[in-house]
Amino acid sequence: MSDEEKLPLVHKIGSTRSIQSAVLVCEYLRAHCAVPHSFVHPSAIYYHFTEPTDRNGWWSADILVRANRGADMKALDVMVDICRAFVAGRGEIW
Repeated sequence: MSDEEKLPLVHKIGSTRSIQSAVLVCEYLRAHCAVPHSFVHPSAIYYHFTEPTDRNGWWSADILVRANRGADMKALDVMVDICRAFVAGRGEIW
């Protein structure tokens, strides 16, 4: 593995309109997708507050995953689907 492949990338897997939704989805992903032998450590799943503006569609937080460049993209797709389900379930339009 080259040095470049070892550097982590930050993947934006979704956005939420409320901070409560961001906390819930991150906790769920940490508990169910960041199992001990997965490519993502639980501490690599986090949210980042954003200032809601018309330019970002009034979203309040971004859900981010820090993973190596050789990460399993199918697993990230599952995380995106979970994030979308949480946002839709809380009545926030994706």
